[in-house]
Formats: sequence, C-alpha cells, structure tokens
Amino acid sequence: SSVFTQTSGQIIFQLLKNSEQVNETQRYLAHVSKVSLGSVSKCILGLLDEGFIVKWDKQNKYQLVRKEALLEKCKYTFSKQNSNNWQTQLLNNEALWAGEPAAALITKYLNPEQFTLFTNKTKQELLIKLKLVPDINGEITIYTPFWIDSNPMERMNGQNVVHPLIIYAQLIYSNNNRNIETAQLIYNEYIKPNI
Repeated sequence: SSVFTQTSGQIIFQLLKNSEQVNETQRYLAHVSKVSLGSVSKCILGLLDEGFIVKWDKQNKYQLVRKEALLEKCKYTFSKQNSNNWQTQLLNNEALWAGEPAAALITKYLNPEQFTLFTNKTKQELLIKLKLVPDINGEITIYTPFWIDSNPMERMNGQNVVHPLIIYAQLIYSNNNRNIETAQLIYNEYIKPNI
C-alpha cells in the first residue's frame, strides 16, 4: 500500500502513541511527525481508505481503529538506497544489531535475511536516521533493550552488536540450519570460554 511509506510511518507512530491526535490539525501532525503537510494529507487519506481511520460523528471527528492491525504493519524494510550498506549505517552506540546481522558482523559467516535492532531511540528517530520504510512483510524488527547494564549500548569488539548470548538465542530460535551453524560458532568462540 502506498500509505506505508517512511514519512507515513512517522505519522502513524504519533497516532499509535496518542490516538486522539487523529483529530488534531494536519499542520500539528506535520510538526510533531517532522514531515511535510502534504505527507500528512496523503497518509490520513490512505488510512481512511484502508479503514484504519473512520468518521466518528457529524462534526468531522475521526477515530483511529484496528490499532493492533496497524501496529502489525509496522515492521520495516530498508529504503532502496540503503539496502546494501546496513553494516555502515550504525557507527555509534545509538542502536545495536542482534540476531542474523550481529552474527554476520562478528563471524563473517552469514548473510543476514532478517534484521533485529535493539535501541533506546524512538522508532521515529530510527526511521529518519536509517531511512527505514514501514512494511508488513519487512525484514527489520526493532526492540527496546530489556537488560539493565551500566552501558546497555556497549559495543562488542568494536561492532554495534548485542551480547553474544542474545545473538546465540535468536539464531537458535530461528530454527534455520545456517543460523544454527552460526550459533555454534558464536557459542564456541564467545560463550563457552566464559561459562
């Protein structure tokens, strides 16, 4: 659907955070989403077309509905110009790769197909910084770190990756033979020596 673009993702993020904003002015939504006024208009019309926004009463009040289905659409994919340089997009501690991309960075043994990021940054900030595009079938999932550490975004061996235990667990959980082989490499090199 043409409604699920990078800029629409920024607007949808605001609406899912506070669904009452669906009745704010388009100028306000453009301001808080950091997008153009035209982008808000296209997004709202698209959400109306797809049944995520419905007219609530005669005073032109709207309601955001099917929020869970809308949230399901908020997986992400790389924009075309950024799909081949994911390794160099995160050169600081703002986000850490996990799962397949993390394994690829530390083992050089895997070409990732599914991408996982852990970050304290908002999804809106990552949409802008990484130029991600919302896509229900997207290959990128974003999580908030669930561990408490003095520096939860600490780099491992100079790479922006999570702790090897998390990488290992995600690879094993995928039930993919190539991922399981890579998990064994990570276990042998990074986990077994420390347990």
